[in-house]
Amino acid sequence: MKISKLSKSFGSLEVIKEFTLEVLDGQVLCLLGPSGCGKSTLLKILSGLDQSYGGQLIGFEDKRMSYVFQESRLIPWLTVSENLKYVLEGHMPDSELDGHIHRFIEKVELNDFKDSYPNTLSGGMKQRVSLARAFSMPHDILLLDEPFQGLNIELKEQLMGLLESLIKQDEKTVIMVTHDLDEAFRLGDSVVKLLGYPITDFQVLKDKTREKVGN
Repeated sequence: MKISKLSKSFGSLEVIKEFTLEVLDGQVLCLLGPSGCGKSTLLKILSGLDQSYGGQLIGFEDKRMSYVFQESRLIPWLTVSENLKYVLEGHMPDSELDGHIHRFIEKVELNDFKDSYPNTLSGGMKQRVSLARAFSMPHDILLLDEPFQGLNIELKEQLMGLLESLIKQDEKTVIMVTHDLDEAFRLGDSVVKLLGYPITDFQVLKDKTREKVGN
């Protein structure tokens, strides 16, 4: 898969310009950059949420995407189980839904809260639900947008361990954006520092799986 000469502007504000990057199947790719540099914009383009851009996304066309946003985005009037069911309905036979949901709630250690509503959950628990929802969705690529933002050190450490475990079990392509170097190096097979504002190039900081593809 390849991001080829990608450009994106908001009016006169250019945030991405002629940016090219290869993404290998099955790798965990961490995109590192400061807040406000355009990382989240890049993920929205890859996910299809933003379709107004220049350039090409090669090999992404038929990929199923699952997304973990910075905020949990849980539906407040649905329970934990119902939040997962809401996104899963239509993606698998109804007879398999309950068992599938139970397995992923168990993976994030929220069995005792499956019937709880989001307003009764802590910030860390809400993000666990977000991870369960994303991993439970049939997908080829998992997109992670600053998944630990706003969490204290203890909660962040717990969720990083959980995410590491889920990624190993999932064995799918992961693209994560973060401004935290430690997060990137711990989770990523490859760590790429985004350069420029607008983003025009990158620097490879860690590379287990790929060679740099320049512009």
